[in-house]
Amino acid sequence: ALRQFEREGFPGFVSAYARRDLLRGKRVSAQGPSHAEAMLEGTVEGVSSNGALRLRTGHELHLVSSGEVTVRVTAPGQGG
Repeated sequence: ALRQFEREGFPGFVSAYARRDLLRGKRVSAQGPSHAEAMLEGTVEGVSSNGALRLRTGHELHLVSSGEVTVRVTAPGQGG
């Protein structure tokens, strides 16, 4: 895997990562590394080819490459 990563970088692992992605479809809150940046809340749509979190907020898709992500806890039967 290390040699593959040296050759291909993260793009070589995107499909394997997607099969194990526990955040896909979950509601999360994300804030960039600067506390001046607005908090984003939305649903995770996986990761991009460079490893950025794909976060859907309504009709917009945001790519979050650094910062803090919090998984929103929902009660059983409420989805998420």
